[in-house]
Amino acid sequence: MALKLITSSIVLLFNAVLALILFFGLIVAMNGYHESDATYGIAAYLALAVLSCLLATTLAWLTVHILMKREFRPWMASTVSIAAFCMLGTGALMISMALAIGITEFARANL
Repeated sequence: MALKLITSSIVLLFNAVLALILFFGLIVAMNGYHESDATYGIAAYLALAVLSCLLATTLAWLTVHILMKREFRPWMASTVSIAAFCMLGTGALMISMALAIGITEFARANL
């Protein structure tokens, strides 16, 4: 139980810090957009970032549980889960950032 908690905490912390760093990058990328247009993209990014962080954390918890049932060593199950879901979370956050910029551009052109 403690291993699952530690693993999921590491994944959550990594993804949350990365989401914050990418948020500041998103703010820089949206330089020049009007505030009313950028609001849509920022709201979309925040929602998607929270969702992807929680999903990666939950999947890391479940993966450690499944690997421990399959008699992996505890440190190996934790390492595999951390590596996999930190990379998955990174990809999901990058996609969220791209979608947020796309939503902002859509709002600028159509609203």
